[in-house]
Amino acid sequence: MLSMRKTHSENEASRLYGRFPCKTEPAQVAFGDRIMYIVDMVNSKAILSNDGCYISFSFNGRTIRFKGPYSLVKIAKVKEWDNGYLVVDAVYSQNKDKLVEDYIDLVPILEDLYIDPKIFLQPITSVEVDNVRATA
Repeated sequence: MLSMRKTHSENEASRLYGRFPCKTEPAQVAFGDRIMYIVDMVNSKAILSNDGCYISFSFNGRTIRFKGPYSLVKIAKVKEWDNGYLVVDAVYSQNKDKLVEDYIDLVPILEDLYIDPKIFLQPITSVEVDNVRATA
């Protein structure tokens, strides 16, 4: 289940919304019979990184980690973001001196984790690469 660190009841959300510089209204997220409100959607930029063949997608305090190709050295840049579909330039161990265009579709990954892609991806407007943890 999706871990929501900064969720609040409806009363807390309305109380906190006045104190936080949110650009949008608190988002309503339903989990079973409970409704939670996310009030911290100020940041609309996600971070994509890799550690060897493991790729991490981080947004709003949540990180999804999944396995990519075994030969992945690093993700160089994000060329395009389309609501869950990424076009990236990556470096692979077979051609370390050449960038290769590759594609990542987050929607099936999120669905396999029982995370609603529409709710999770909707506030994201851009994705940047952070290769601090990448291994070469």
